[in-house]
Amino acid sequence: MIKTFIPVLIGASFLLSSCDKNPDAELLSAVTDCEVNMQKCTKKIADGGEIEFEVLPKNSPQLKPLTLTLNTKNIDIQEVSVIFKGRNMEMGQLPTKLKKINNDKFSGTGILSICTLFKMDWEAMVHIKTDKKYYKVPFYFSTFNLPPEPSLQAK
Repeated sequence: MIKTFIPVLIGASFLLSSCDKNPDAELLSAVTDCEVNMQKCTKKIADGGEIEFEVLPKNSPQLKPLTLTLNTKNIDIQEVSVIFKGRNMEMGQLPTKLKKINNDKFSGTGILSICTLFKMDWEAMVHIKTDKKYYKVPFYFSTFNLPPEPSLQAK
């Protein structure tokens, strides 16, 4: 399974990294007042459009599948991808392409890599392609490595 997963991850990273290099992408201001791993976060897009981004489960456990959901209002989005990057430590890029569920909803499964720091600061860069333009919207959030429950520690 791991032998299959690594080439797929490398290939996906290569393909999705091209989104990050789009010179025409408009980088919008970062969403810093809402922790996307704790609640739904909203961002206004040009021409009255709006996106709502959410990461589940809450608190975003590392090395566990995360459900990424993007809901839209008043904007026709064709493609969405999300790239997770560490902000206070290099963690590589962890890309996920979201699948269009309907005209107003995209969803996919992502993952955060493991970190030994107590507090890890992350950026979820949401890449949006409309019929007219590309946007990049950074969402900032933090995860915490908590000590294991006493009942789980070796005796």
